[in-house]
Amino acid sequence: MSPQISSITTAVPTTASDLIGNMTTGGTTVTRRFSLADSLAAGFSAAGDLPYASSASSRSVLAIGSSEQILHVSAGIPAWKDSSAFLSTILTAAGDVLIRSSAGITRLAGASSAGYFAYSTVDGSIGPKWVTLDAGEIPMQTTAAGGTTSLQVPSSGGFLAYSTVDGSVGPVWRVGDAGTMYYGIGTTLAAGSSGQVLKIDAGLPAWENSAGSTVGFVLGLDTSQAFTTGVHTAIAWTEEIVDSDGFHTTVTNSTLVTIKSSGTYILTVNVQMNSAGGASILRLTDGSTEIAANSGDHTVFAPRRGMSLIRHFDSSGDVLTVTIYRNTTGAIVHTTGGGGGTFFSGWKISP
Repeated sequence: MSPQISSITTAVPTTASDLIGNMTTGGTTVTRRFSLADSLAAGFSAAGDLPYASSASSRSVLAIGSSEQILHVSAGIPAWKDSSAFLSTILTAAGDVLIRSSAGITRLAGASSAGYFAYSTVDGSIGPKWVTLDAGEIPMQTTAAGGTTSLQVPSSGGFLAYSTVDGSVGPVWRVGDAGTMYYGIGTTLAAGSSGQVLKIDAGLPAWENSAGSTVGFVLGLDTSQAFTTGVHTAIAWTEEIVDSDGFHTTVTNSTLVTIKSSGTYILTVNVQMNSAGGASILRLTDGSTEIAANSGDHTVFAPRRGMSLIRHFDSSGDVLTVTIYRNTTGAIVHTTGGGGGTFFSGWKISP
């Protein structure tokens, strides 16, 4: 039906915004002049009321809602709804979060226990996400792609350090070998040798031998060894009474003793032979160089030869050999034999 004017009025518009039309007041509809403000105010009862078309030809007013309510559409017309009720239709479980990511505004489901909130730039959609940690993992920020990541659980004995030299700068777990020490910015000090003490050298920690060092060896014979008359015979040490650092082995070439670290040593050799008479020469060599010798005749008592010396070795690797020479036949008495027996010892007394 076309709009109609129900009656004629002589009212003349006074402004460009005045209107001529039907207006119902108190149940009576008349045709009159009225302002645009009068038209808009018709049906409103409070500040904040909103007009809307309730049908194609009718206008209605939506009264102002309550504080915190949200305007939404219900059954095709606007309506007010409590924000908590509105959000509950989107956030359906405890811990859910409303986010905006590259996929739009959506729900981020709550994380399981031990999750943390992170921002993803490498997953399918850019935006916030939950990251779940295993027991012992630590969330962290690094310079690697994605930024936020987690530090995996280390093996037993690890400690947390900050790396500036690895592929990505950030926290790292450090796990050293047994006895390894860490100082400064990730610097390591390997475990020292048995009997060493920790000291400061040029402002840095270092292992050194103490005055009462336990670095050394004592070798003997568990059975007598025959020697050839008129020949310098190397003594094959078959018993390791003390060997702190692997100076000697009975497996291959047991005549040799190898110095394992530089320093000053006190060396002692004693050889007991089983018969009197003749002469003997006891020698101690470093490689092919003789470093000590003792010789003499034996007429009454079973011969003994012994000597002690202090020698400094500039580096490891020197190889020591003890030889005995005698111009009569006989044998070297084993270590537990009479007269003090046969032995070779060396103790490191200073670096």
